[in-house]
Amino acid sequence: MKMKIYIYVLCSLLLGISVSAQTPSEKRWIHRLMAAPVSQIDSTLPAQPFDAWLKGLVRPEEPVYEVNDCGERNGSPDERGKEFPLCVNVTAKISSLRKADLTFVVGTYVVPRNSKRKAQEKPAAKIELFYGEVGPSDPRSKQPTMKVERLSDVLKYVKN
Repeated sequence: MKMKIYIYVLCSLLLGISVSAQTPSEKRWIHRLMAAPVSQIDSTLPAQPFDAWLKGLVRPEEPVYEVNDCGERNGSPDERGKEFPLCVNVTAKISSLRKADLTFVVGTYVVPRNSKRKAQEKPAAKIELFYGEVGPSDPRSKQPTMKVERLSDVLKYVKN
C-alpha cells in the first residue's frame, strides 16, 4: 500500500501538479496530504490517495493547495516557543455553482524564540479535517454555506 502512495506522489511530481507552495517545506506538507489515504481521514472512504480521490470528484477542475497556520496565530511576541497546528487548505470547485473549502491539520510547529532561528516542524500522528465548508463558488450568490463535519460530507454536494 505504501508503495502505491509513493508511486502516486512521484507521478504527481513528474506531471507538474499545480501546488501553490513557495518553499520546499510547504511542498512537503502539501504532498503529505495529497498522498494520505482518505480512509485514514474518514474511515467511510476508500484507501485512495487524497489528491486522486478529490480530483475524481471535481474533474476537470484542479484543487488548489495552500499551507497555513490554521488561523491559530495572531503574530504577538508571546507566541515565541509555543506549538501551533500546521494546516493545508484545499479549495476545489465541486459543481458549476459550489466549491469546497477544506482545511487539514498535517503537523505542528514551534514558533522560534529567536527570529534568526527556523520554526521546528513535525508531522501529526494522523491527518485530520480541521474545518470544512461547501458554499457558493460565486461570492455574490445567495446560496447557503454548509459545514463539513466529515470528509465524506463533501460527497453530498458533488454533482457528477
